[in-house]
Amino acid sequence: MRKKLRTWLAGVRSAFPTAFSPYWRVLPLGRMKMFLAGYFFVGAAGGFAFDLLQLNASRVGGGFFGPS
Repeated sequence: MRKKLRTWLAGVRSAFPTAFSPYWRVLPLGRMKMFLAGYFFVGAAGGFAFDLLQLNASRVGGGFFGPS
């Protein structure tokens, strides 16, 4: 069981590089920009969809940011 877990973890670690991996150091800047832009737009779309689902919820920052 332990050997299977170790081989599975080794496969997962190789599939998803960490922040300190040499993969990120040799990644061209143009590809990094596209990755970050895609990550931003997916997050923004997710936040927008979540906000639409909260139509009847009370506004948390309404007193600070909204008109009085």
